[in-house]
Amino acid sequence: MIQDLGLILIVAGIVTLLFKRLRQPVVLGYIVAGFLVSDEMPYMPSVADEANSVEEWANIGVMFLMFGLGLEFSVRKILKQGMAPVKSALVIVFSMMLLGFGVGKLFDWTDTNCLFLGGMLAMSSTTIIYKAFDDLGLHHFNFASRVMSVLILEDIFGIVMMVVLQAVSVGEGSISDSIVGIIVFLVGTFAIGLAFVPMFFRSVRRLMSRETLLIVSLGLCCLVTYISTMLGFSAALGAFLMGSVLAETSEVERIHKVIGPVKDLFGAIFFVSVGMLVNPIVLVEYWLPILVLVLTIIIGQSTLGSIGFLLGGQTIRGAMRSGFSMTQIGEFSFIIATLGLSLGVIGEFLYPVVVAVSVITTFTTPYMIKAAIPAYEMIAKAFKLEEPNIQTEKNHKTRKKNKNRQNHDVLSNIGQRLYLQAKINGGSLPQGAHRIMNREIHISEISLPEDSMWVGKTLNELQLGTIFCVHLSSILRGNQRINIPTADERLLSHDRLQVVGNDDDLTLFYQAMQQAVYDTETPHAQEDEMKVIQRVVSKESIFYGKTLRQLNLREKYSAMVIGMETGEEKLSIVSPDYVFCEGDIIWLVCESKKIHLLS
Repeated sequence: MIQDLGLILIVAGIVTLLFKRLRQPVVLGYIVAGFLVSDEMPYMPSVADEANSVEEWANIGVMFLMFGLGLEFSVRKILKQGMAPVKSALVIVFSMMLLGFGVGKLFDWTDTNCLFLGGMLAMSSTTIIYKAFDDLGLHHFNFASRVMSVLILEDIFGIVMMVVLQAVSVGEGSISDSIVGIIVFLVGTFAIGLAFVPMFFRSVRRLMSRETLLIVSLGLCCLVTYISTMLGFSAALGAFLMGSVLAETSEVERIHKVIGPVKDLFGAIFFVSVGMLVNPIVLVEYWLPILVLVLTIIIGQSTLGSIGFLLGGQTIRGAMRSGFSMTQIGEFSFIIATLGLSLGVIGEFLYPVVVAVSVITTFTTPYMIKAAIPAYEMIAKAFKLEEPNIQTEKNHKTRKKNKNRQNHDVLSNIGQRLYLQAKINGGSLPQGAHRIMNREIHISEISLPEDSMWVGKTLNELQLGTIFCVHLSSILRGNQRINIPTADERLLSHDRLQVVGNDDDLTLFYQAMQQAVYDTETPHAQEDEMKVIQRVVSKESIFYGKTLRQLNLREKYSAMVIGMETGEEKLSIVSPDYVFCEGDIIWLVCESKKIHLLS
C-alpha cells in the first residue's frame, strides 16, 4: 500500500510539473498519471492493489474535496442568491436527465440503464470544475460563484435522485419516505450543527493551535460522514454538510488553511484513480456510444445549461460562460453508476463507458470554459448583441448607484431582455443601450498574498480605483470587517479584500496583485540574515568619539545598538547623544554581509 502511494505521487508529481510547464490544468495531469500507473500501460510500473487501496484513497479524496467545498460556500451565501440557482439547477438536471434517457434508448439499452444514464449525465463534476476554476484563476468571477452554487444544489438533488433511482429500479420502500428521510437528515444536521458547533469553537478558541484545529475539524467531518453512510446516504453529502456548518464559525479561514494540504493530497489521488479506470478495450468496443455521449454532454450542457442560467437571471454572456463550464461528468456520476452495479440493475459495460466519457469531458472542460467568450461573440455578432466597450464603461462609472440597480432589476427578466434587444435592432433605442443588458458589476472576495508588496501600504498609496477601475468596499481581517475603508487604511497580510467591478477590471486587478509579490528565492537570503555581535571601541573604531546620531547606523549599515556592557545583569541603554569612548563594549544587531564594516 505504501509503495502504491509512493508510485502514484511520484508519477503524478512528474506529470503535473510537465503540465504546468505546458500551462495546462493540473487536473488533466493527474488523470494522465493515473493511466500511466494502471495495468493498461505495459511498459510502466503499475499499482499492485488497484482494486482496493486506490478506491479507498479516492473515496477519502472525494470526502475532503466536498468538505473543502462546504467551507467555501456556506448555506447563507447560497440563500442570499435567492431562487436563481434553484431555477438553473432544476432546468439543467431535468433536461439533461431526459436527454440522457433519450440517448440510451437510441442505442436500444434497457429502461433501467437509460434511467441511470440520465442521472449520470445530469451531474456535472463539482470537483473538476472547482479545480479548473482554480487552475485558470476564475474564482473571483461573478459567473463562477453562480456555477458553484448550482453545482452544490445539483449534489443535493443527486442524493435525492439516488434514492428515487433505487426505489424505482428495485421497487423496495417508498420514494416519499426516502425523500422525507433526506430532508430530515439535512435539516437536522444544519439545525444541530449551527446550534452547537459555532458555540463550541468560540468556547475553545484559545486552546486551538493549528494542529488541534486540523484534528478537530477532520474529526467532525469524519463523524458526520460516518453518520451519513450509516443512514444510507453518501459520504460526500456528510462531508459537504459538515463543511457548510463549519463555514458559519469564526474559525473558517483558519480551518480552510490547515485543511488545504490534506484536501490537495487526497484530491490528487482521486483524480489519479479516475485515470486508472480508463480501459482502452472499452474505448474501442463502445467508441460510438462514448462519442455520442461526449457530444451530448458538451452540446447539451453548453446549450441547456446556458438556458438554465439565463432563466436564473444572468446576462447572456454570463449564462454562456456558466453553461460552458458544466460540460463534464465526474465523481457523482461514478457514485450513481456504483449504486446501479451494486443493485445489479445496470449492465457492467455502463460503468467503464461513463468513466471514459468523464475522462474525455474532463480533458475538454478547461477548453470549453475558454471557448465561452468566442462563442458568445459569434452569437452577439449574428444577432447584433453588441459587447460593451470596456473603455466606454470606464467613462460611465460616475453614474448613480441607484440608477444601475434599477436598470439591473428591470432587465433581469428574460422576456424584457429580448424586448429591449428587439427595440435596439429596430432602431427604437440607441445601440448604446446594450451596455445595460451586459453590465456585470459585482463584489468579488480576493485574498491578499502573504508575501505581497502591497502589505503595509495605504489605499491612498496604491490608488486601486485609478489604476484598475475597481473599488474596495470592505476589508475582512480575521473576525473584523472594515466597510468603506478610508484612504489612510493600510493593508495587512492575510487580508481578504471585497472588491467591486466588472470581470475585466477584476481580472486585471487580480493578476496585478498576484504578480506584486516578493521573490523569496533570492540567492542572498543568508547574507541578509541578522546577527548579534559585540564590539570593543578602540581609537580606530568607527564608533570612537561619535554619538548614535552622528553614526546613523540604521541607514548606513542596516544595524542598531541594543545596549552597552557595564557589568550589570542587563545591558545599559545607550542614549542617542552619548559619545563613545575607548574601551566601551557595545552590543549590536546587523546584517551578516555588513558585519565587517562595523569594526
